[in-house]
Amino acid sequence: MTLAVSCTNLGKNYGKVVALKGLDLEIPMGVVFGLLGPNGAGKTTTLKILTGMIEATSGEAWLDGVRTELNSHVLRERYGYLPEEPRFYPWLSGKEHLELAGKLANLDSATIDGRASEVLNTVRLEGAATRRVKGYSRGMRQRLGLANALIARPPILILDEPTSALDPVGRREVLDLIVKLRQECTIILSTHILADVEQVCDQVAVLRDGELIDHADNRTLISRFSQPVIEIELDIQAAHLSDVCRSLNKQMWITDAKVDGRLIRIQTTEIGQTRARLLTWLVESGFQIERFEVTQPSLEDVFIRLVSDGAA
Repeated sequence: MTLAVSCTNLGKNYGKVVALKGLDLEIPMGVVFGLLGPNGAGKTTTLKILTGMIEATSGEAWLDGVRTELNSHVLRERYGYLPEEPRFYPWLSGKEHLELAGKLANLDSATIDGRASEVLNTVRLEGAATRRVKGYSRGMRQRLGLANALIARPPILILDEPTSALDPVGRREVLDLIVKLRQECTIILSTHILADVEQVCDQVAVLRDGELIDHADNRTLISRFSQPVIEIELDIQAAHLSDVCRSLNKQMWITDAKVDGRLIRIQTTEIGQTRARLLTWLVESGFQIERFEVTQPSLEDVFIRLVSDGAA
């Protein structure tokens, strides 16, 4: 199996703060890989070590067969990188930015011209190619950042929180691009937005406090924690759902109850007994039930369980 990334006992300290603790991780080529974790989990630190932006305190990492080292020119040829908030010269156009990126990647003029047109089309910015970037929306700047990262046809594309600050339209555009790009390169993205991961990622690794606590494909990870979830919808005002959840969470036979839009999602260890007790409780409490369904857990359910204290 060809590896895009190999990390062995990778660690990083910032003074007395331990940001990464002995990370062992392998990522195969040809996948969309999600690096998950809450803020401060070590996601960005890991990506910065892989790209040679910072040095590890201990251990070693390899990217596409190249050992990661600070400011390595050889390493830079192996990846394209999109930071969480890409910055551009506002007076340059989108095409001019790509021409600059191509020159920095040592591409010749003919290649830059053809490749710039190609990636602008890929990210659907061909109509704004000659516009100054200062007039771009946040979603457009994010797509231009992707185009910059793709200009030199890197085998590995690294995306740090690619949708974190986008509106729903911009987020959808970037996710659609990731799906499209999976045929061209290996994609490694960090995020805390679980819905994005479920839509586009083949494999995931979960970090908590700088440590790897699980690594698997989505289905396998969910199956390890395949505790069913009961979803109920009641004929009450949305403002009262939190009150219902507080009452449910006082019941010994319920592990957790939380509001999800118009739904209440309930976790339990004994689905059969809880289903019967819950129906009885709802009827005796005078609620009119519009929906009552037992479902499988989502990746978000698994993630919350993994990153909660003592859940690993």
